[in-house]
Amino acid sequence: MKYKLLLLVLLVAISTQLFSWGALGHEVITRLAIEGLPDEMSFIKENCEYLCDHSTDADKRKSEDPTEKNKHYLDIDYYKEFNVGDMITDKTELIEIYGENIVDKMGILPWNTIEVLNNLTVAMKENNKIDILFFAADLAHYVGDAHQPQHLILNYDGARTGQRGIHGRYEINIINANIEELQENISPIEITYVKEPLQFMFDYCAQSNSFAGLIELADLHSLKYSDNEYNEKYFKIFWFRTKYMTFHQFSNAAEDLASMYYTAWINAGKPEIK
Repeated sequence: MKYKLLLLVLLVAISTQLFSWGALGHEVITRLAIEGLPDEMSFIKENCEYLCDHSTDADKRKSEDPTEKNKHYLDIDYYKEFNVGDMITDKTELIEIYGENIVDKMGILPWNTIEVLNNLTVAMKENNKIDILFFAADLAHYVGDAHQPQHLILNYDGARTGQRGIHGRYEINIINANIEELQENISPIEITYVKEPLQFMFDYCAQSNSFAGLIELADLHSLKYSDNEYNEKYFKIFWFRTKYMTFHQFSNAAEDLASMYYTAWINAGKPEIK
């Protein structure tokens, strides 16, 4: 039993380094976001399959690009300002307080996302189809990552609470096993123009962080009622305890991504990209 458990944890750890939300999860979010875009954004809609396929490219770059990893998370609960409800969103200001090394170590997800959004806007304005697809795929990934609660906490893989492997058990095992039920329960999206993108990103990051404790409690509860084994019963209970939050996060991720695409297009002057 110990060998099987060790093997499971190892496989999950490897999967987590490759794909966050899993390839299927990112595809679901990206597809729903694109389907909700207005018909005027036909270039994005016509390339839906491409963008779904490449929504995990950013994860694949981790093994080649040493600067990529910290773009996928923000350990927001490290900062005392966040813990008292007064988070600093200006990266330069945070660096002045904590130092650049600490800020980089804690993750740069929202600031990286704003850079990708700005690059997508420029690409749309210049009618650069190759860059549009590249940045649109990356934007899909980073927005999706920010809606995975474990990407927004210090205890991202349960090391601080004796729950190692929880990251992969949640975002890979139960998401992939229940993808059909997940797709059936995602709410319709409502696109909005985002006036202050960075604050918008920090808002959904804070919301994601608030759900992280639910995942940790669900993991402990599921293990308790499955004879302390990561067996079929464990994963069934784990999904039952987290699925409603997951429906909510996937719905929000798709809506927020669509709003980001729409905002880039509006800021670019509503170009007709053929």
